[in-house]
Amino acid sequence: MLTLFLGLQWAQAQPAPTPAEVRMASAALRKAQADSSPWRDIAFRNIGPSIQGGRVDDLEVNPEHP
Repeated sequence: MLTLFLGLQWAQAQPAPTPAEVRMASAALRKAQADSSPWRDIAFRNIGPSIQGGRVDDLEVNPEHP
């Protein structure tokens, strides 16, 4: 039982943190890619549902056959 417990503890260990230099290099690369992107000047806007969360806004029923 102890072996199983220790094995599970090892399997759930966190990975080592990423060094700051690697994170900063990654951020600089993402910024360079965003600055050179052909889509950098396109403004996006939300066109879809006016009510968030998928709630029903309106329900229409045939008055002849309710």
